[in-house]
This record gives sequence, C-alpha cells and structure tokens, in this order.
Amino acid sequence: MYRAAMLIVVSTLVPSVAAAQQPCTTDANHVVAELYRHMLERSTDSDSAHWVQQLERGRLTVRAGELLTFDAEGTVQLGADPNDIADPGGARSGRRAAAAPLTSALAGTLVARIGTAGVIFVGDRRSLRAPSSGRLYLGVKDDHLADNSGEFRVTVTVD
Repeated sequence: MYRAAMLIVVSTLVPSVAAAQQPCTTDANHVVAELYRHMLERSTDSDSAHWVQQLERGRLTVRAGELLTFDAEGTVQLGADPNDIADPGGARSGRRAAAAPLTSALAGTLVARIGTAGVIFVGDRRSLRAPSSGRLYLGVKDDHLADNSGEFRVTVTVD
C-alpha cells in the first residue's frame, strides 16, 4: 500500500467559456467529464501547473478499496447574485440545483467521481473507500456552470 497526498484546485468555469456551454443536462457523467475537460483547457498559474500536468497524464488515479481522505476549503459564487455563495459543503442559502447530479445535496457542493462510477458527495471533509479503480475527478455541483467563479482547494490523501 502506498501513501500519497495531492493538492488539487477545483476552479469553477469563468464566463469566458459560457459561449461553449451546451444546454443543461441531468447526465452526471457528462457534467463531470465536461468540468474536467474545461479544467484542463484553462491556462494555469505557476502554482497549479504541476497538478494540471499530472491530470493530463492520468496520474491521479486510484484503485478500488483505497482509503481516500478529502479536506477542502474555499468558496465559489454560483451565479450573478453576490450572495449565492457556496463552500465545499454546499450553498450557504441552502438552495439545491435540481438538474445537477446528487439531487439530495446542496448546490455548490464539492463532488467527486472515480472512473466511470457515479458522482459521490465529498463536501468539506470526508473519508471513503474508493468504490472502483480509475481517474479521480473533482467538481462543483451546479446545473449552470457558466456564471460560476471562485475555487475550492482540495487536499486528497490516498492510503
């Protein structure tokens, strides 16, 4: 067994990619795949360049049964309303995004997916056994990403 710690910045999409956004979908796999694709297309700063290179190379993978611990902080603004703010645990207002995956979770929640498995609630701190092997994807639960801004900083420990 090995132990590795990774710092991943999950940034929401800036309005500059709004023109490329397709209509909303309830397909969780599509939503997470699009988030991941847009994340890799963003220009990187010097602090995150190393992690983007690792994502591009597919090195952030986990094996079924490994213990994953997520520790997240930061905020995202979920829309044009400056009061529509979420931390990794979800929208401070308590609102939900009915068209996004995990309908029971608050809008703005930090979510994950491993390989092609379903979307998993992460929040601000969570430990779980990887349900399957594959690339680790992190994202923000929302049904309209084009108007989001901000970031979550997530440390992932794999045991």
